[in-house]
Amino acid sequence: MPTLVALFFFWVAALARATTCAASIPDWVERRNPSAMFEVEYARNVAAVQRIDAKSKPADVLVYGDSITAWNKPMDLSKLPGSRKYFEQHFGDLVSEPLGIPGDEVKHLFWRIARGKELPKRDPKHLIIFIGINDITHGVPEGEVVSRMGELLSFVTRRLPTSKVLLQLLLPSHAKVPTVNEGYVKAAKKLKNNGKRVEVVECLTDGLVRGSDEWRELMVDQLHPSELGQDALLRCWRRHVDSASTCRAPKGPF
Repeated sequence: MPTLVALFFFWVAALARATTCAASIPDWVERRNPSAMFEVEYARNVAAVQRIDAKSKPADVLVYGDSITAWNKPMDLSKLPGSRKYFEQHFGDLVSEPLGIPGDEVKHLFWRIARGKELPKRDPKHLIIFIGINDITHGVPEGEVVSRMGELLSFVTRRLPTSKVLLQLLLPSHAKVPTVNEGYVKAAKKLKNNGKRVEVVECLTDGLVRGSDEWRELMVDQLHPSELGQDALLRCWRRHVDSASTCRAPKGPF
């Protein structure tokens, strides 16, 4: 009988939580238009999350984003060296998964998390969110990109209250990026001041000037990091993940 009572209250709490989350999903959230690439990548992500759910412990790190975080297999995107091996070098010893889909905007990622099947059953220890450059290149106004990210962060922190959310600022690949990044910082700070577990990370962005020699070395094209850039980005993320953990010392050097 106690077990049945416990299950009943668990079900009631889960139903209330799902209802609250459903009511908080904005109207602008939408699924990507059907394409073979999206369906393949989305199915891969869903399967990866299901494998994690089948484990006895939550994920250490989940990375949500677009083509920059699609470290799943060799990809033919402007010669992007997005091989899984770079992710494995830095996060292979953890329960971790890159969940990027090329071309996605904030509204698409929101759908994947809120209405799709890419949200794990248990709160991951760390959640890295890195998206928004496709919004800019597709003509979404800077203020709207920022407000959408703010709503996405608000949803994620409500739905995954024990997860540490790391918001990666956009790389200096477009003239509008500084304005969006400034808005991202303010959105994250507002949530943090309200007790949410959100931090901004500036990996590969702090001090990097668009068009400089260093920028050309770290970027393989206008939008994506080179192999050297990917190594630096992932190494920096690992540093932030380790420093936020109370049971693991930071790895180095960085």
